[in-house]
Amino acid sequence: MKQLLHGEHSFILSPNHDGTARLIDREVLSGALVTLTRPLLRTPKNDGYAAFNKGLKQRVEGRTELRTR
Repeated sequence: MKQLLHGEHSFILSPNHDGTARLIDREVLSGALVTLTRPLLRTPKNDGYAAFNKGLKQRVEGRTELRTR
């Protein structure tokens, strides 16, 4: 069914020069139904990825602060 709708989601972590890390949250959609379904997939109310990213950032930065004390 890839011709109708196919989605690939990835999280990429890469180091920054200052010792921190960058999280890239990427989603690639393809197929005939993308234009019809895109408005339903990620809206501010149902964007679980944004909530995940925010929670991960808070957790990681909280642990970093604990280690530097």
